[in-house]
Amino acid sequence: MANVCLYVFILHAVGDAVAEILFGRKKKSEIYAKKRRMRAYEQQKKRRAQAVRLRVATPRRSPSAAKFFLLFYGAFGGIMGNGILVKKLRSVVMYITSLFEKNKTVFSFEVFPPKKSSPIESVYGKLEEICALKPDFISVTYGAGGTGGHSRTCEIASKIKNDLGVESVAHLTCVNSAREDIDATLEDFRAHNIQNILALRGDYIQGVEPKRDFRYASELCAYITQKGGFDVAGACYPETHLEAKDEVEDILNLRKKVDAGASHLISQLFFDNKVFYRFLERTRIAGIHVPIEAGIMPVTNKSQIERMVSLCGAGLPAKFSKVMQRYEHKPEALRDAGIAYAVEQIVDLIANGVDGIHLYTMNNPLVARRITEAVSSLL
Repeated sequence: MANVCLYVFILHAVGDAVAEILFGRKKKSEIYAKKRRMRAYEQQKKRRAQAVRLRVATPRRSPSAAKFFLLFYGAFGGIMGNGILVKKLRSVVMYITSLFEKNKTVFSFEVFPPKKSSPIESVYGKLEEICALKPDFISVTYGAGGTGGHSRTCEIASKIKNDLGVESVAHLTCVNSAREDIDATLEDFRAHNIQNILALRGDYIQGVEPKRDFRYASELCAYITQKGGFDVAGACYPETHLEAKDEVEDILNLRKKVDAGASHLISQLFFDNKVFYRFLERTRIAGIHVPIEAGIMPVTNKSQIERMVSLCGAGLPAKFSKVMQRYEHKPEALRDAGIAYAVEQIVDLIANGVDGIHLYTMNNPLVARRITEAVSSLL
């Protein structure tokens, strides 16, 4: 009996050590893992583009032996002893960057928190419908215009990941936050098992003096990367950031962001795919080789168009303008036309081998569902 107990104790100790090694998240390991992911990404990107064009189905990778071991050990570890692995399994690292290593086009959504005057529960029903579509991940904005209420962003991102079973990305802005504010937010994210962040500068608020700890998104990327424990994404602008002097300055600033730690990028919305393809050429020439998702917004009403153009300066191609003008006084027809235009954009982007599609859902489950159903067989 004593020998059996000793044997079980030794197995348990060895299992804990192996689990700690496999799940250790030292900074050096993170750097090595990131390099491996990028090498694999470059190798697989060509295969993914070819598979899309030839309509070749790619088999899923089978779980590794390590995963089987950990699941087996986790099942018995909680019974046998202190359950260290059970705690580890609950916080398994899921970095969005790893999604781009698969031979498929990443398909993701964006949602936003309700206004401060509305209870946060008011969006839960819509979130459940949107999550039921099973996108690869869902990003949660920092609030209207990039301001206010990180707690709501954290709460919704946590709801999406921990309750509804879809990986989430929390937006985080910095221009109106001091360093201690950012530290507190990062700790809040950690406490809620949120491991992916979209680092943004944010908008200046009229009449409010900005903080000086972080002036640019690249500085926030560097700070979060240095702290460790998060996968950091960045934003990019196919039609050039409104505050940039020209395309060259904008691309150089984007390179700074990537060098600071942004492992993948999500683009601002655009309505002309040729603009996005030219942007991709500029990024590759500048030595930017991280995955870039194309941001697509289905336009469903005239006021939405006007607001988006004023906020981000997106150009409206003649084809798009004609569609909007024809149906601007027919709300249902305009919605259907906007969805059809977005689907057409997405089909073309996938056929040309883009890394991913990021759909700005505007918290509209119907629009998200119709677009997902239209393109799901192409992903």
